[in-house]
Amino acid sequence: MFLAQDPKNKGKRLGYRGLHKMVRKLGAVAGVKDINPHRFRHTFGTNVTRREVDPLFGKELMGIKSGQLR
Repeated sequence: MFLAQDPKNKGKRLGYRGLHKMVRKLGAVAGVKDINPHRFRHTFGTNVTRREVDPLFGKELMGIKSGQLR
């Protein structure tokens, strides 16, 4: 979804560490404290659940592997 922009890895998939850094920087610019990529994942999962999406489809949307859903 996101590609690295640094010269060493330009055009390669952005890893978790790079994504975390990008989200933190954007959060600082926007004035949002304590932001991280997991918060977006959690918010998405909450919205999927509140919209009464089939749990199995919700797992698929979130990329949850078998056995990880409580």
